[in-house]
Amino acid sequence: MGVSEIVLLVLCLMAGVIVQRVTGMGSNLVIAPFLILIFGPVGGVVLVNMVGAVIAAILTAQLRQGIDRPVFVRLLAGALVGCVPGVLVVRAMPEELLTPLIGAILLLGLVLSRALAGRFARDFAHEGRSGLAVGAGFLSGATNVVSGAGGPPIAVFALVTDWDHRRFAATYQPYFVIVAVVSVVLALVVMDDALPRLAAPVWALVVASLLAGAALGGPVAARIPVRHARRGMILVSA
Repeated sequence: MGVSEIVLLVLCLMAGVIVQRVTGMGSNLVIAPFLILIFGPVGGVVLVNMVGAVIAAILTAQLRQGIDRPVFVRLLAGALVGCVPGVLVVRAMPEELLTPLIGAILLLGLVLSRALAGRFARDFAHEGRSGLAVGAGFLSGATNVVSGAGGPPIAVFALVTDWDHRRFAATYQPYFVIVAVVSVVLALVVMDDALPRLAAPVWALVVASLLAGAALGGPVAARIPVRHARRGMILVSA
């Protein structure tokens, strides 16, 4: 990697952490285009998930008090199942067909979420006993393995069920740590040369960038009203 690419990598990583701290998600959507461009569709997605897992782990430590455990369990159960067909799709379908299909499905989901927002809030309030959580997790797991973008289905779920944004942001972090790690493991098992090769100093710079972004993200998030953070969640999902 050249100097300009390393500088862009640092800026993208820091921006990704800040976006995720403010909106609850979105780091992968910020960093994925750059990493996939540099490392290709397979190595790029693997690296996106590796970085995303670290970001979410850092933010889990900051937001752990707000985790909605019943919903977390249901989302994760669906996601772990969804990761399996996600891997099968990656192996079977050409990327040029897969990417626009996923984008169309997610966009449709966001449009429907605005029309249905709040309709299922009462059902959701009963300890998260809603098949919507499992279904959202399933789609999230599948799309995360394919593209590194597992957040939008969870954002749709949050909008449809009128989930409190602070609870959403806290719960998404440990959820994504597990989903991203599973996605990486599956990719390494079923695909050759999936792990990007980076020099040790670059890996160290990656970690330093993530920590710096986390340090900046807290104060930024504290200054942004919840309603604006929720709008930001919608924007980074689209």
